[in-house]
Amino acid sequence: MMLSDLCESIAVLLVPTPSPEKQCGDPDDVLEGLLQERRATAERLWTIWEGADEDPLLVALSEAHWRRRQADHEVRRLLAFGREFVRPRPYELAVLAEAGGLSASGAKTAYKAHHVAEVAAALGRSPVRRPSHGTARLSDRGAQANEGARSVQPAAGGTESLRYRRIAAGLRDQIQSGALPQGSRVPSVRDLMAAHGVAMATVRHALQVLTDEQLIHAVQGVGTFVGPLPAHSGTGHAEVSQ
Repeated sequence: MMLSDLCESIAVLLVPTPSPEKQCGDPDDVLEGLLQERRATAERLWTIWEGADEDPLLVALSEAHWRRRQADHEVRRLLAFGREFVRPRPYELAVLAEAGGLSASGAKTAYKAHHVAEVAAALGRSPVRRPSHGTARLSDRGAQANEGARSVQPAAGGTESLRYRRIAAGLRDQIQSGALPQGSRVPSVRDLMAAHGVAMATVRHALQVLTDEQLIHAVQGVGTFVGPLPAHSGTGHAEVSQ
């Protein structure tokens, strides 16, 4: 299969045609928007292949896996919020379980103390004090909120988040210390995957962070380099997908 056909096929799968009942607005506008999004997705995958020599199907799979882990972690945080923070009474487990596609017992055990600590840190307040939740008292969890904001180790998605942050921090330190001087080539995605033992999406996320900070830039078909993209450069910026 031609690479262009592969990218276009993946784009169709990633941007499916909505069912008639889910379409809003003029059908022609909906179709045009759909085709534009597919073209943009296919072009992004093509650009990634040119800039980093990464297989577009593997990139798409890695990104989908990342989104699934992030969504799972989001579900756990929302469950923790609904059970531990809503006043004056928490949501019923059965209601939360149905909305989250879980059994009542699954909803009860899906989130842990560190998810409660994350929510507490995000909201800036302690959970509602109730006698107990499972084997851990809420008062104990509330006391852990500030510490948890710094040392939290989420069961899903969060661990990967810490890994991409560590990779970004390590590269940032090398750039700022001069170990990776201005204009030098940044290690390839595959090299960083091998060095840190992480998935492609994790490395790409780390590189995107540094790209957003204008510490690095990608040149299509060449590689990624230290420094912002020169204003006079005619080369495109190969997006590093999150």
